[in-house]
Amino acid sequence: MNLLSLDTREQTEGQRLAGLSRRSRLGCSEEELVPLDTFASDLDARSVPADRLAPIKRLQELQSDAFSAATFRTGDDRWVIVYNPLHSPERTHE
Repeated sequence: MNLLSLDTREQTEGQRLAGLSRRSRLGCSEEELVPLDTFASDLDARSVPADRLAPIKRLQELQSDAFSAATFRTGDDRWVIVYNPLHSPERTHE
């Protein structure tokens, strides 16, 4: 299971409070990692590991630490969060 760290250290106070409100809604404390699927669902998005789009060996060759996650809009105007399964859960940030 992948987790999402909603890091509040470098955010404005409003962003921090919005993040805390989301955390409360999702049943997580400020210190807990939010399950990525839970976070994606809250945004009406879906999460997909990058190795479903390219072989894991190819991801390793390209540069295993090139990205933690990226968002894409699909043709039907939905959002998909593609995350790097080579990273530890703590490396996937909002």
